[in-house]
Amino acid sequence: LLSAVQAARQTAARIECQSRLRQLALALHAYHDARGCFPEGHRSFASAMPLSGWTLSVLPYLEQSALAAQAEADYRAQYF
Repeated sequence: LLSAVQAARQTAARIECQSRLRQLALALHAYHDARGCFPEGHRSFASAMPLSGWTLSVLPYLEQSALAAQAEADYRAQYF
């Protein structure tokens, strides 16, 4: 019985992981469709928010616009 429960949990975890990866891929493609390129892997010091990467850029496409705005506000409060 214990091994059946463990197998069910592993299957559920794998399905959740696949779902999250699929959502991330869709978000990256939505970013590409909107801007014509994929997000930068790492931003330079010359950009508006240096030291941030593609993960912050893709947040609005993962329905996390509020989190992206909060990160930008926190950055501006800390460095400006």
